[in-house]
Amino acid sequence: NETDDEINNSTSLPATSPKPVKKKPIAKHELVFVDSKGLVKQSSPKHCQSVLNQLNQQRLSSQFCDVTLLIEGEVYKAHKSILAANSEYFRELFIEKGAVSSHEAVVD
Repeated sequence: NETDDEINNSTSLPATSPKPVKKKPIAKHELVFVDSKGLVKQSSPKHCQSVLNQLNQQRLSSQFCDVTLLIEGEVYKAHKSILAANSEYFRELFIEKGAVSSHEAVVD
């Protein structure tokens, strides 16, 4: 058994420098450059596909869905912003019916 004095007086090993931490590289498809007017300067198909996949996953799990469509007896949850961005009909409907702020829209 070593005494405290023997332990404290023992030769210590030289300190080693810590290994450098490797930073995870940012995938190119995660980068989008936007100019001062809000216009996309550079984009990647991988980024676009990734965004669409994430939005679809949110829809499938009913996350952030803010409108429910009843079409021929079938219920569909959706994102108003996606519908409005891709359809003049829905854009006008949501604005006319005040559905942008009321979270409710009735489609006949």
